Amino acid sequence: MRKAYWIKMTGSFLLGLMLGAGGHMIWGLYQPPGDNTGTKTNAMKVDSGYTAPSTAGTETDKEKEKETETETETETDKAPGTEQETAGNQESGIYVAQAEQEKIISDYKLALGILFEAWKSPDIATFRSKINTAYTGDILEKHCARAEQYIAKGTGLYVTKVSFDHVKIESADNNSATLTASYRYTVKDYHLTEKQPVGAEQNHFIELRVNLVKINAQWLITGETVI
Repeated sequence: MRKAYWIKMTGSFLLGLMLGAGGHMIWGLYQPPGDNTGTKTNAMKVDSGYTAPSTAGTETDKEKEKETETETETETDKAPGTEQETAGNQESGIYVAQAEQEKIISDYKLALGILFEAWKSPDIATFRSKINTAYTGDILEKHCARAEQYIAKGTGLYVTKVSFDHVKIESADNNSATLTASYRYTVKDYHLTEKQPVGAEQNHFIELRVNLVKINAQWLITGETVI
């Protein structure tokens, strides 16, 4: 009786061991995914949206800056400088600055206006004193001689509608200049006593080569030649 009891207990014990070992193996084989994954403390989190900075743009910008600098230097080299303009003027016989060239032309036009206005003078002395500020030398005497023939008879000239087709400097230095000019004007006789224009209008077109000399900062006409 006692022997049968021990045999039964031993069999139950062995059966329990077998069931326990089998259950452990089955549990290991069917463990849910992820439960056996350990946490790595040294792992680095990577953001999939992060993009490393590229140096391509920086190099392109530098290349563009170099190209811009090269273009600027080229344009600067091509730009006409004062020295180039001066050299060009000297080759053409003009040795004065642009401002002085403008003064030569301005003084010439002023001289012509003074001459036309002088033709309304009551006498030759007044005529001479007026054009003396615009003409000098032989040309001054020629204008006085021509005007005296008419003014002595009480007739002058009334000039209007003066317009210049062109005035161009051919040569110039600090003391003298030569230019060519073409201009138009309308003229009537002028009654010196009554101080009014009379008669019919006449239109004139003039082309001249003019010589000037600088006296006391003023350009005066010294000669005129019809072209």
